[in-house]
Amino acid sequence: MIVTGDRVVEWVAKQTNPIGRFGPSVGIGFERNGSIAGGAVFTNYNGVNMEIHVAADGSKSYFGRRFLHECFYYAFVSANVKRLTGFIAEDNLATIKLAEHSGFEREAVMKGACRRGDVLVYVLWKKNCRWLNENL
Repeated sequence: MIVTGDRVVEWVAKQTNPIGRFGPSVGIGFERNGSIAGGAVFTNYNGVNMEIHVAADGSKSYFGRRFLHECFYYAFVSANVKRLTGFIAEDNLATIKLAEHSGFEREAVMKGACRRGDVLVYVLWKKNCRWLNENL
């Protein structure tokens, strides 16, 4: 079941952010058995770009087509940004795989930008987002 709101934001922040919070943001998540199993948080909107932060509970859950469609519809249609930017620690192979499968491309490397090493900067352009027209 897809859910939205502060509960998702708080859950994703605890999974991804050392200080456990984001500034103004929007959360879209999915629940299993009444608990959040994964989610995406959209932050730092500036009219043309916003950041996306994702997390999952580590189980066999996956970000399905409907969830991805909802996330990208929010960003590219509702918020009308031209691009989404994701920051991923270089050792977070599962998130790198998800980002690349979802259509994100590596744009840059921020050397030594997190406690675990480098941060990879990924971008997904609206014009390249295949999830907006996905038949659900």
